Amino acid sequence: MNVRKLGSYVWVAPVLVTITGLVLIPLLWTIWMSFQDKTVGGQAVFVGLHNFQTILSSGIFFSSFIKSIAYTVPAIVLKLALGMALAIILNKPFRGRNLLRVWFFIPWTIPRFAVAIIFLWVLSYGGGANLFLSKLGLTPVFWLGPQHALAAVTAINVWKGYPFFMVGILAGLQVIPNDIYEAAAIDGASGIQKFLYVTLPALKDVILIISALSTIWTFAEFDIVYLLTGGGPGDATNILPVLTYLTAFRKYSMGQASALAMLALPVYLLLIFGLVKLIRKGEA
Repeated sequence: MNVRKLGSYVWVAPVLVTITGLVLIPLLWTIWMSFQDKTVGGQAVFVGLHNFQTILSSGIFFSSFIKSIAYTVPAIVLKLALGMALAIILNKPFRGRNLLRVWFFIPWTIPRFAVAIIFLWVLSYGGGANLFLSKLGLTPVFWLGPQHALAAVTAINVWKGYPFFMVGILAGLQVIPNDIYEAAAIDGASGIQKFLYVTLPALKDVILIISALSTIWTFAEFDIVYLLTGGGPGDATNILPVLTYLTAFRKYSMGQASALAMLALPVYLLLIFGLVKLIRKGEA
């Protein structure tokens, strides 16, 4: 082995150690644990596919999976729509534009636990949202009740996540040459036609990549939902990450929690595979 090859291994070694410690070992441990009957503090006993059979037969996985989809899809659509609208507005020159860019970016900078605490007050029955409704003469709403809890946490995710879309799309808009818009205007294109046939095609790769990234993050959302609702009321917001946590640290069943994680793994792998393909396509 020559010195150059040895040097290459030395540079790569820290990355390999980090990936092994943070990804590979926990993944192998979770796979092994999913085949065990293991409670916190108890002895692990091999049970084969029993954990998977219990979870799938109870229907709790499918119920939680559907809630995760109902949480993720509207959140991504709304974040994309809001981020796109704000990016288009903030891409045009006007007085105070830079101040508004900073203002609309603020939600992204607030720590997630702080977001949960803020909205726990805002959405409580005697909180800010219902005080506002009372001033308008409207009936207060139990925002974190069974009927509205999932929609409420989805709206919070939208508020927290739209700046990521806004900044990404705004960066994409700024590299579109003005000559294309001028040529479209000479051809008689309306504002909507410019958006559909110039802006959207130019932003296609940007939109796909940021949407894929946000989908991965949103589907794996845990902290804000758990801090606000704990998966409730009942199981109204019991999305997959919350269900996995509750199974591990409320039911103390590490085996079933690991099985839940393994059942969700193909979804994450599919999303990551799609993201990698989009990135490689954009580089081609």
